[in-house]
Amino acid sequence: MSYFTNFVNTPSNPNANRAAKKLMSKIGKSYGSKIISGQMDLTWNDSVDMANRIYKDTGKFPKLMGFDFMNYTRNDGDGHFQTEEAIAWHRAGGYVQFCWHWYVTGPNGNNAFYTYSNNEYSSESAKRGTDFKIPYDEISGQWDTFSDEYKQLFKGLDIVAKELKKLQDLNIPVLWRPLHEASGKWFWWGNSGPAAFIALWHLMYHYFTDIYGLNNLLWVWNGQAKEFYPGDDFVDFIGQDIYDLPRNYSSQYEKFVEAVNFGDFPQTAPKMVALTENGTIPSPELCKNDGAMWAWFMTWNDVTNEDHVTREGNFWTGEFYNENNHKKAVYSSPYVITR
Repeated sequence: MSYFTNFVNTPSNPNANRAAKKLMSKIGKSYGSKIISGQMDLTWNDSVDMANRIYKDTGKFPKLMGFDFMNYTRNDGDGHFQTEEAIAWHRAGGYVQFCWHWYVTGPNGNNAFYTYSNNEYSSESAKRGTDFKIPYDEISGQWDTFSDEYKQLFKGLDIVAKELKKLQDLNIPVLWRPLHEASGKWFWWGNSGPAAFIALWHLMYHYFTDIYGLNNLLWVWNGQAKEFYPGDDFVDFIGQDIYDLPRNYSSQYEKFVEAVNFGDFPQTAPKMVALTENGTIPSPELCKNDGAMWAWFMTWNDVTNEDHVTREGNFWTGEFYNENNHKKAVYSSPYVITR
């Protein structure tokens, strides 16, 4: 079955601005025939330019860069100029995606985006995680609006909304990918369960669109499980995050079809599906042959500021996940869109 002849290519937000509509239309025109190349920025190390690493290795830039508001609610660390970097990337002819590793403080006093665990198998980082719970009661369907957790949510939402507003003011559309990988429950926004997650997604959607008037956003969901899906009216793209064995360049067809069916399809037209995080990059030729033409791929970043070092954790640099010949083949493929 082909998923590329009848799919949703208009934004879920009826007030989406011209820039957002234009970007979604452009992605729709290439969907099924070409894959947009993407690379995640190294948010927590301003000295590393991931886009230039791709250029040095392939002679081409990715079309899409992924940025992260991770440290915008904290005063320490790098990553406080992601908005400015996104503006520069757009002006250079690229597309912009943002995610948000959202730091909050739970009753245990730990400020983190990952969840707390303290069993015999827990890592030291997990023990520093937050026990924050979304202040939503699924039985009554009500928010605890007087809780500290509720106030924290809006403090964070206000900070990020103001950054997204800067991009809207410059007519820059954003592939907005919040609250990702919820079903894994390693992030607090998934650890409260599907009902609370969906309530939070709806809250963010309405707050950003109705209160802040952010009409430049295209909403990218990758909760990774059907029960976390917030509904077609609140989603523009469905994503999968896939970290397979190193140097496995398969099309990931089964995961592609799974993602299509996360949405309300077949009751409605399917949403476009993207590979929103990946370690190894699927072969574009295999994707074409198998009928798994992801709207885009988004290779995760490196863990080191050392260039050309082969090691686990370097998703681009070196040859642990992607061999040099494969990277060059991907970026020179007629099925891949670069900047």
